Amino acid sequence: MGQPVAGNGANRRIASWTVVIMTYDRPAQLEKLLADIERERAGLSVSVHVYDDCSSEDYGQVVDWLEGHDDCYVRAEENHGLMGHWRWFSRALQDLRETRSEYYLFLQDDMRLCSDFFQRILTRWKSVDDTRKIALNPLVDEGRKDKPCWTGVLPERHGHVDLTGWVDAAFLCERRLLEELEFRIDPIPSSRWERNPKLSSGVGWNISTRLHTRRLNIYRTLESLVAHVPVKTRMHLGLSAPVRAVNFIDGEEAHQRLCRE
Repeated sequence: MGQPVAGNGANRRIASWTVVIMTYDRPAQLEKLLADIERERAGLSVSVHVYDDCSSEDYGQVVDWLEGHDDCYVRAEENHGLMGHWRWFSRALQDLRETRSEYYLFLQDDMRLCSDFFQRILTRWKSVDDTRKIALNPLVDEGRKDKPCWTGVLPERHGHVDLTGWVDAAFLCERRLLEELEFRIDPIPSSRWERNPKLSSGVGWNISTRLHTRRLNIYRTLESLVAHVPVKTRMHLGLSAPVRAVNFIDGEEAHQRLCRE
């Protein structure tokens, strides 16, 4: 399904943070996210794992950056596409069995980070006094800000976060979540798209519903700690409109600048 081609040292050291980034055909955008991580990781132990779903574009500079930081790049042998994305995400989860981090952060290649990102998201995570908390979403999506998604949970304010009951492309968690998922995404049959080919990959739905069924609580920050850059998607071709982050914590001017860069 794909072999690491850079920086295996990330799997050998104990890290406070393991950051997993899924990417496909957007190396230039990913380089900007990696630059954000470089800016924010100072003084922290952060291991970055990039999973490239057999992109056709050149990721040479990304690989060089990861090698220079003793991080990890894994490239699929063939593209999984929308309906096979669950397999590629499962591969990333399976690899995480070999890591021992305090915190795990999942991101997509079309995201950018706010200033003081790691401290801000960690502060909000620690503020949740709930033994059943399992994940924290740092993106407030304009289209789903006040709506339930997949699990029927209406957003409910809890201090500095909302209880939402769902998570999608970006989230913070501890190892407990990986163990609850048994380090895998359940197989998603292709029949899922027969009635509606515009459906997403099903990964967020699968994670959210499995955790919700176990009565584990998923939260979201009140302000977006990540920006979602409006770049063309090569996987979700049926999306009618891009995801837009709202209430960006550094202000709308900073949000617009990140989206324009």
